[in-house]
Amino acid sequence: MTTIQRANSFALPDLTEDPDAPETGFLDFYIKDGVAHLINESDVATPIGTSTPTIIGQEFTPPPLSGWTWVNQGSATLDTSRNRLELYNPGSSGTNNMRLLVRSLPSPPYNVAAFASADVPPISSNIGRVGLCARESGSGKFSVLTPYHNVDYGLNVMRQNSPTSHSSTPYNSAIPNIPALFTLRISDDGAGTLSYYFGSTIYNLQPVWTESTTVFGTWDQYGFMIEARDNAAVDAALTIHSVEVF
Repeated sequence: MTTIQRANSFALPDLTEDPDAPETGFLDFYIKDGVAHLINESDVATPIGTSTPTIIGQEFTPPPLSGWTWVNQGSATLDTSRNRLELYNPGSSGTNNMRLLVRSLPSPPYNVAAFASADVPPISSNIGRVGLCARESGSGKFSVLTPYHNVDYGLNVMRQNSPTSHSSTPYNSAIPNIPALFTLRISDDGAGTLSYYFGSTIYNLQPVWTESTTVFGTWDQYGFMIEARDNAAVDAALTIHSVEVF
């Protein structure tokens, strides 16, 4: 028997002005053979990434499978055989050592949204992070929106001089867990403001941080970050089921 799981850690915003808005913020899915299956409006289970599944009216576009470039790849790997991006990073001992998979950003204004799942084991001696980043290719600096585990679960925005050199953490907040399925979004309004959003579906994305687009770097790439460190026995995995750039 297949068990339907639900993922939602955030309250829905006020959707009363939209008569077609969903009445619940829960996202129904099940896991079979390591593949997340969405339950769409017709109660038909569709494997994410194999076609264009929907949930409460939301379409998902499989991510581009080529055109990505590794930055500080190390032992990290990428598997695209199931029409999605599966990033894996073996655990290691040591300090800040992020692995990035990046590609070009369009000119502002833009929105980059990724629908993802992650395996970041809740082990106290391990730091595991995954996230969506915006990067300046010339300097190598980047900013990343990352749910993580480090003793407890949290969500932060980190500024990095490089994958191995931390600059600052302008935003950090505790969260009860990393949802089984979640959405990360970075938006540049074209008028000098960059915003970060996090939630379990596009309908309940919550703004978590806003900053000037020039406060740390001028971004011309976006991509995904994965890190597993301080415990060589604990790995991290990030699966990108869908990417929307608009």
